Amino acid sequence: MQKDSLLSRRDLLSLGGYAAATLGASPSAAEKNETGGKQQAHGFPQGFLWGAATAGHQVEGSNTNSDVSTLEHVKPTIFAQSSGDACDQYQRYRDDIALLPSLGFNSYRFSVEWSRVEPAPGEYLFSELEHYRRVLAACHEHGVAPA
Repeated sequence: MQKDSLLSRRDLLSLGGYAAATLGASPSAAEKNETGGKQQAHGFPQGFLWGAATAGHQVEGSNTNSDVSTLEHVKPTIFAQSSGDACDQYQRYRDDIALLPSLGFNSYRFSVEWSRVEPAPGEYLFSELEHYRRVLAACHEHGVAPA
């Protein structure tokens, strides 16, 4: 595959957001009257969460404490390439979360990359817990339900 034919993560988010916004569009006034406002368009219940989901190792990048990172670098390996910086969501989470409402999303499922919090047995980095607290705060700031 040629490099210029790859989608950027922003393009991919936009496409997914368009699909979700189209499927989960707010009901029209007529639909609200017919259902008493209890159900959204396309049969989804009021309060249904539309969102994006990520896994820490796949998007955060630069986590050499992870078992998956170790597996990426052993020879032979089953991985075509290492995750490296991935899409650097560890640094860019604020921008990524800020995009979610504009894409029609109201929730974000993310993981806590435990190998960051406990890089060695019994060694805990509270600065990493603080990082995930800031991720949660960014979700709340943008009206996105964290999961």
